[in-house]
Amino acid sequence: MKKVGILGGMGPLATVDLFEKIVLVTDAKKDQDHIPLIINNIPQITDRTQAILHKGKSPYPTLVTEAKKLQDMGAEILAIACNTSYYYYDDLKKELDIPILHMQKIVAKKLTHCSYKMPAILATKGALEVGLYQKSLKEEGLQYLEPKEDQKDIIQDLIYQAIKGKNFHYPQEKIEEVFLDLKGQGADCFILGCTELPLAKKIFHWKETCIDPTLEMAKEIVIQAGGSLDGKMETL
Repeated sequence: MKKVGILGGMGPLATVDLFEKIVLVTDAKKDQDHIPLIINNIPQITDRTQAILHKGKSPYPTLVTEAKKLQDMGAEILAIACNTSYYYYDDLKKELDIPILHMQKIVAKKLTHCSYKMPAILATKGALEVGLYQKSLKEEGLQYLEPKEDQKDIIQDLIYQAIKGKNFHYPQEKIEEVFLDLKGQGADCFILGCTELPLAKKIFHWKETCIDPTLEMAKEIVIQAGGSLDGKMETL
């Protein structure tokens, strides 16, 4: 099997979530059946949304340095455990000799095989501003909904305060209103387009129909590394 490098720390809980999902979706009867992974967890990488929206210090130099470390350690495939970091995907892949899995393209491809017709994108304000999911969905000819400006603030606050800030008693009334409004516009599922959001769904027991990009990335990692998927665990 191929060795996979995971560039993480953005944030740490999201990296743990990806690692756990890789293990859970792998069809394994013993330790040796699992995918070999190298995890580089660097929480000190500059905030991606701040860099994109407010011209803050770019995380790109650190992303390159830490990705090259994974390559030098023997990684044959790279996965990034952060949706917003894919803003730097095209430049980053020019710096490496190994392929980088593309989270947004993986999700868009999945949706072409689903019955959902109108996904709504939940993500950081940075990811929404530069259209990370919008571009990939358009490439597949898919329609989608985006949150309104005030709703983007609600999603952003939840990501940063509830999950990154480890406030697991964070009130849910405002995000529930976002779900309700988007469903009223025709949304039939929600793309959890920030790696903190699948954690929020689990912690706060969201009942909405959601597409989990972390899970889809985990499955793609197993496939690309040469492992087998556990059919019983593919939906977790």
